[in-house]
Amino acid sequence: MEMGHIIASRLFYAYMAASVTGFILSRPELGTPVGLRELLHDVHGFLYWSHIVAHIVASIQKRLMR
Repeated sequence: MEMGHIIASRLFYAYMAASVTGFILSRPELGTPVGLRELLHDVHGFLYWSHIVAHIVASIQKRLMR
């Protein structure tokens, strides 16, 4: 793996961790069962779209490496 790819992937993961942490801290109602269910739903959506973006980035990287 190229150094640029390693740095980009680590920055992306740091951004994801900061986003999830900020989201959790901004919602005081997460201590309730309804809040927890909403959190799990939102985290699932976040991970789903992150997965889609990762596939798109991998596809672009594969084409650039040809």
